[in-house]
Order: sequence, then structure tokens, then C-alpha cells
Amino acid sequence: MLTSSPANYLESTLGASLLACIFAAVLYWISTRQTYFYYRNFSRDAPLLKVMTGFVWLLETGHMSMVIGAMYELFVIDGGQLAKIMVAPITLCASAFFTAILFLMLSASRDS
Repeated sequence: MLTSSPANYLESTLGASLLACIFAAVLYWISTRQTYFYYRNFSRDAPLLKVMTGFVWLLETGHMSMVIGAMYELFVIDGGQLAKIMVAPITLCASAFFTAILFLMLSASRDS
């Protein structure tokens, strides 16, 4: 029977986390560019739409900062110790909160 070593588990877990963080950063960059171009090109839109766009961007910023904080905790503070990465960092849980707020807000605005 083939068993995986803790080093393999650690490598696959941290590797997947790092790739997810990079992907989230790319998506954040795209949303930041879209927000910038929106405010630059659609200055005559309704104030409520501008406020909602800014709020979405602020939530995205909060999400990205929590993801970066989680990666810092996993890679720097915990130093890749297997016992410590078995529990998700609180900042990673907080990023899920930002995602849930974004999902609910965008779903509600689409239905109206």
C-alpha cells in the first residue's frame, strides 16, 4: 500500500494555496482595471450605480487582503509546519465572508 508522506501532503497543500492566491490576484487586477475604466468612461451614470461599483471593488480589496494575509500566515508565520496548516487561518475564513457578501449583493442586484 502506497502512503503519501507529510512532505508530499505539505507540498501539494501549500502549492495549491499559492496557485489559488495567484489566480485571485489576477482576478483582482482585472476587477481593478474594470473599475478604473468604468469611472473614467461612464462618469454620467447614476450615483447609486457608482456607489455600488465602488462597494464591490472595496469588497474585492478586502477579499484580496485576507487571501494575502492567509498566505503570509501559512508561508511565513507557520513556516510550512504540517500541524499548523491543518487549521485554516482566520484570514482565510474572513475572505470567505467577503466572497459571500459579494455573491449575495450581486445576485440580489441581478434579480431586481
